[in-house]
Amino acid sequence: MNFHQRYKDLFWFSYRVGFKPVAGRITSDAGFGCLIRVAQSMLAETIKRHLGLNGAYDKHKERVRILSLFLDNELDHTISPFSLRRMCEIAHEICQLRPGEWFRGSTASLVLEEAVKRGLKDSSLSNFRIFAFIQGAIELHQLDRDMPHEKEEESKESNQKTETGALLMISTMLGLDEVNPDYYAPILDILALPQSVGILGGEGNKALYFFGFQGDRLLFLDPHYVQPALKGIEDLNDPRGLGTYEPHGSYSLEIRRMQTSVTLCFYVQNRADLDDLIARMRQLEEQHQDNWFLSLIEGPLDDLHGCDMEDFHPLD
Repeated sequence: MNFHQRYKDLFWFSYRVGFKPVAGRITSDAGFGCLIRVAQSMLAETIKRHLGLNGAYDKHKERVRILSLFLDNELDHTISPFSLRRMCEIAHEICQLRPGEWFRGSTASLVLEEAVKRGLKDSSLSNFRIFAFIQGAIELHQLDRDMPHEKEEESKESNQKTETGALLMISTMLGLDEVNPDYYAPILDILALPQSVGILGGEGNKALYFFGFQGDRLLFLDPHYVQPALKGIEDLNDPRGLGTYEPHGSYSLEIRRMQTSVTLCFYVQNRADLDDLIARMRQLEEQHQDNWFLSLIEGPLDDLHGCDMEDFHPLD
C-alpha cells in the first residue's frame, strides 16, 4: 500500500458541534477536546489493525463499523464505548476531571483502558485489551499476567485459535521546555517500528496525532476544525457523513517543535508480536544508550496515578 492510500485510510477525528448535551450543557468540544479527538484517531486505526483490515476489504462497511464505536450522539455506551461523551464520563469518575476540562495523554490512556475493561458489545473486540503505562515505563509483570505466554485457547467447536491483541499506551516526557535533541533519532526509530500506531502529542498547546514521518519531519492529523456532529449511524451510512472522517490535506512538523508531553502507542496482535516489540525495544535501548527514554521494568511502579501527573501538561 502506497503512502497516499495509507493516508486516506486513516481516521480523522475533529471538533464537532451540535451534539446532544454532555453534562447537560456542552454541545461542542471546540476548545477542550482536541486530545480526545487525536486519541480517537489513533484508537480507530488500532481497531482497524486488530480486525485485520490492512488489505482488501469492504472499506465503506468496515469504516462505518469502526466509527460507530465513537458516535458523539449515541447515548448507549455499549454501542459507542469510545465516544467523547463516554470518555468525559469515565474521566470524571476515575480522574475527577469535569466535562469541558482538558485531557492529558495519560488521562486519555487511562480512560480508554477503563472503557475496555467495562466491556465491549462488539464480539470481535472481546479479545482486545488496552494497557496504560506512565513515567515512560512498560511494566512487564502486568503484560506477563494479562497476555498469555505461548498459550492458544482453542474453540472446542471450531478449533479456531483465540489470540489477545493489545494496545500499549506509554506516557512520558521528552524534555522540560523543549524536546531533547538527543531524542530526535529515537523518536523516528519508534515510529518506524511495525507495532507503532503513532504518538499522541502536539505543538505548543495544540494536540496532534503523529502517525508517521518523512525525512526528519513528523506527519500528523490536526483535529482543530469544527464540523457538525453526525446524528447517528444513518449519517455514517451516507457517503457525505462518512467523508467527514477522511483526512484532507497533508501536514508535517519538525521534531524540535513537538510538545514535550507525549503518549507513545503500539498495537501487538498476540503474545509473539509483543515479544517481538520488546526485543526491538531492547535493541533500540542498546543502540541509543543514554539517549533512550523508555524503560522495561519487571516490578510495579510507585502509586503515582496518571490522573495526578503534574508534569504532564494539558494539550488543547
